[in-house]
Amino acid sequence: MTNSLLLHEAIANGQIEIVLSLIEQIADRPASNDLLEEVDECGETPLLIAAKFNQGQVVECILKKRPEYAKHKDKNGNNLFHLLANLKGDQGVELIEKILLILSDELSIDLLKGKNENEKTPVNVAQINGNILVEKLLIPTKGQEDLK
Repeated sequence: MTNSLLLHEAIANGQIEIVLSLIEQIADRPASNDLLEEVDECGETPLLIAAKFNQGQVVECILKKRPEYAKHKDKNGNNLFHLLANLKGDQGVELIEKILLILSDELSIDLLKGKNENEKTPVNVAQINGNILVEKLLIPTKGQEDLK
């Protein structure tokens, strides 16, 4: 396993303090881009893994340092909102609220309108999973619709 995939493993295993410390140390270094953009066999970056496991502190830390990493998708075309909409029982609500505050409206709208390989938007994924609160949160507000 390469060192970069060790970060993926640490995130998946919930070793939050170690992950946050590492991100804080490397995020502003040019060479760190490789570590934070490294993809695993599922096409997942550390950010996407953190979203999939609802690791809010890690997601926030990465996005505050590198908001452009929100554009990454896994091999199935899922962005971080798809992954959070897929969590059971509306678990992604709190983290989605925080992400929407961090990202620009334009980037948020792009992600919300994004479709995965099954032609599903994050709202569709929330609907399929019965995540009503996530669904309501992911439907763009009237003001955001103007960004189309």
